[in-house]
Amino acid sequence: MQAQYCSVNKDIFEVEENTNVTEPLVDIHVPEGQEVTLGALSTPFAFRIQGNQLFLNVTPDYEEKSLLEAQLLCQSGGTLVTQLRVFVSVLDVNDNAPEFPFKTKEIRVEEDTKVNSTVIPETQLQAEDRDKDDILFYTLQEMTAGASDYFSLVSVNRPALRLDRPLDFYERPNMTFWLLVRDTPGENVEPSHTATATLVLNVVPADLEHHHHHH
Repeated sequence: MQAQYCSVNKDIFEVEENTNVTEPLVDIHVPEGQEVTLGALSTPFAFRIQGNQLFLNVTPDYEEKSLLEAQLLCQSGGTLVTQLRVFVSVLDVNDNAPEFPFKTKEIRVEEDTKVNSTVIPETQLQAEDRDKDDILFYTLQEMTAGASDYFSLVSVNRPALRLDRPLDFYERPNMTFWLLVRDTPGENVEPSHTATATLVLNVVPADLEHHHHHH
């Protein structure tokens, strides 16, 4: 019979991370003469029971824990009658900014590097983002006039740096770029986070002898 046992009318909840849920998650039906407590399998500090209602005790953080569990023990005079489990699935929200592992990266590029070759591999320029579902979008902005004619990113999602035309040590011995990363496709999406880093490319002359003859 229903009346003999503890019950809840729902045992799985979804809560967006960073949400402060103040109302009870669920009413626990507790038969007369029994009492309900949180069991040891419950996520520590995540829940509390007040007047036979289960409350969330924390503001969930997806990156810390994506599933919270409450183990409800119903006892009659110290004897366990039933145990129930209630789960809170924490939903990921874009709340972390991407980060580059460097502020400035300086690279030496041989003057005779072949056009279309990769000068800096993607793995060295990637930013990291703790939000698991975020797709990162990269933009390269020249700080040295004309630098964009020489270098570009392989694609908006793949930040490998590629050489687009032959280098000339005398025309441009070094070039500087801003590398910008955003965790949304456009600027008008909320929330949206960005990070920037500086890239400095120093051209190494191919043939010093040959160059001296210019003067």
